[in-house]
Amino acid sequence: MNLQVWPRSLWSLPLLLSACVSAPSIPETTWHRLPAAADVAPISHPSAVPVAVHRFEADGLYADQALLYALDAKAQQLRAYHYHQWIDPPGTLLQRRWIGVLQQAQAASQIVERSQAGSEAWQLRGRIERWERAPTAAGDWQVQVALELRLQRGRDKPLLRKHYSEVQTANDASLEASVQAMGEALDRIQAAFLADLTPLLATESQQ
Repeated sequence: MNLQVWPRSLWSLPLLLSACVSAPSIPETTWHRLPAAADVAPISHPSAVPVAVHRFEADGLYADQALLYALDAKAQQLRAYHYHQWIDPPGTLLQRRWIGVLQQAQAASQIVERSQAGSEAWQLRGRIERWERAPTAAGDWQVQVALELRLQRGRDKPLLRKHYSEVQTANDASLEASVQAMGEALDRIQAAFLADLTPLLATESQQ
């Protein structure tokens, strides 16, 4: 009786086919938008000088589009999600958000991007210092946001230079909840910034 002998290379074919069938698929990338900013009231004494909002500066991981998370409550160790990204770099998202808030607050005769402003405009610059979600000791997730904001005209002494930070607990452990918490933290920072800016512009308008 003749026995058919298969080449050794074919013995592993069923195993290879099985591995191909069971291999996990690559996740789809999810792109996240910041929530819309909360409504703000017009300020009492808008500036007659335009305000040019620069793209916010960011170093290292904070300049990347990936959402960031911490491994510890103090956020000493950070990692980036591979398949969860902001729709634009955070510096651009914050620039657009501040333009919208200042326009709604009617803070100046014009609120524009830096490239659209003349040399006489106030220059608003921001720097991202914290921008991540972190676990809490209670097992929840919170977002930590810290920004430095500076309003300056030419080489004059800054009209405003201050650090702002907020921590907001997310409603649940999902990334969507952390994105919403990020918006809430930014709303409070923007409210604090406008509260600091309003009396300064009132004084500036009287000079």
